[in-house]
Amino acid sequence: MEKAHEVRLPSLSGASDEIRVVEWLRHVGDAVGIDDLLLRVESEESQFDIESASAGVLLRILVQPGEVLREGDIVAFVGDPGDSMPASQRGDMTWH
Repeated sequence: MEKAHEVRLPSLSGASDEIRVVEWLRHVGDAVGIDDLLLRVESEESQFDIESASAGVLLRILVQPGEVLREGDIVAFVGDPGDSMPASQRGDMTWH
């Protein structure tokens, strides 16, 4: 069994330390390709669209609109149905 790919909040040049989720542009179960837009986030200065670095299916969304993120936070998982993912949500993540 393969591991699903983590979608992490990238480093956003010009963004403050506090990044807030504005909206998801895809839903769990949607097929996504490399560079497809997944979600929109905002800092105090501007908005940014976050792209997928992997192709597959959006398997799990870990953060909801309004939540505050930091660079490197895991926000979702992309992979094939049946790929393994952490058993818990954001924070205490253990693989199974």
